Amino acid sequence: MLLGSVESIALLARDLRQHNIRNSSVRNIFPFGQTLTSFLKAMIRESFDCNIFNLYGATETYWIARECEYHTGLHIPIDRNIVHIAKLNQPNQPAVLGEQGEVIVTSLGRWTTPFIRYRLHDVASIDFSPCPCGRNTARLKTIEGRIQDFLMSSSGGWVSPGAISTDLAYGRTAILDYRIVQETSNKVKVWIVPSPDFSNKDRQHIIAAITQHLGSIYIEIELIAHIPRDPSGKRRRVYRVFGLAI
Repeated sequence: MLLGSVESIALLARDLRQHNIRNSSVRNIFPFGQTLTSFLKAMIRESFDCNIFNLYGATETYWIARECEYHTGLHIPIDRNIVHIAKLNQPNQPAVLGEQGEVIVTSLGRWTTPFIRYRLHDVASIDFSPCPCGRNTARLKTIEGRIQDFLMSSSGGWVSPGAISTDLAYGRTAILDYRIVQETSNKVKVWIVPSPDFSNKDRQHIIAAITQHLGSIYIEIELIAHIPRDPSGKRRRVYRVFGLAI
């Protein structure tokens, strides 16, 4: 079993792939701490060839939800947390069932400093339908990342970081790592860690993938050796630095 942050496991998976090392001992991986995008999940699965069970939690509330063996969403342990999904930027207005909204948690496990209707500023949706595993608890169906990770299209719509990450980097061996930062409503800067076979074709793919989601917008691409970590130790890949409230 391997338990660790999404970022740490993804970096280990990338190193294994670059050195052509195949995993032969790890059977189950439990990543946590950041959004597990399709790009990162594929990278981890390719290198380790084992089961991946997504975990979702926060320092303030401990574990909030986790995947089961059927991977139909993340089960919420009702004896530890009460989870509500509110409309974005309307914490007192419940989201429609299945609608993506802001995660609000009441922790039942903190006796000294309880957190009641605590806003995590994460975006997800909830599902109450039965799961094949037999558990009858609600599940978080999608965890799209933090509110400030959503980008704004030229038409004023919101684009999830997971969607743009998947189309940008999924299956692209020439892109080892990346960061997309929307600096203004009409400008995006993209940092790319390229493999030796990165070409102009990959550059055009990046432009096309971003334009597909954001529309007509100025795109600046810079090739760098590595993506620096944030002060928190995480490596955010998609976010915006203006209009932080949706």
